[in-house]
Amino acid sequence: YILISMTSFWFEENRSFVQIYKQLVFAFGGFLVPLTLFPEKLYDIMIHMPWSYVAYHTSNSIVHFNFNLFIRTVGWQLFYIVLFSLLNFVVFRKGAEALNVNGG
Repeated sequence: YILISMTSFWFEENRSFVQIYKQLVFAFGGFLVPLTLFPEKLYDIMIHMPWSYVAYHTSNSIVHFNFNLFIRTVGWQLFYIVLFSLLNFVVFRKGAEALNVNGG
């Protein structure tokens, strides 16, 4: 959400990006349909996407607890936190430069 919010440096109205993200999380995160019901090729892709770690993996850890899967889920979540923190830092720097160039 923070990364999407920082698109306001370039776009005046960015609510549509938030809506798209919400729909991606809802459809491919495991809220609408469990990921195990997707076709195999799509499942292999969606199981490693960040939004599956928001919904599917966390709920799967609660329903079918396995300590090894729990540690792997937490590890991937930490990986995505670090990745998106770095992306946020880069986008903020680029946005601040664009804002300062345009007169702030």
